[in-house]
Amino acid sequence: MDLHISIIIMDHTLPFKNGLETAIEIIRIHNESKIIFARASDDIKDISLRIGAVKFLNKPFKIRKLIETINHVIKN
Repeated sequence: MDLHISIIIMDHTLPFKNGLETAIEIIRIHNESKIIFARASDDIKDISLRIGAVKFLNKPFKIRKLIETINHVIKN
């Protein structure tokens, strides 16, 4: 079975690697996946966008904002 993941929503804080390292690996393996970072502070916003994330959401956010962001990523 070939799994195609279009959009990934992730934080920087992960159990084994940080989100930036994970995003770099994901983009290297499957560069068509779109990554949206969601984080309480914007300390990694610039670097996350430079490495290939398509959007950055500041937590907390409303579900409406998440849906708008996902729709924007799908359309572009």
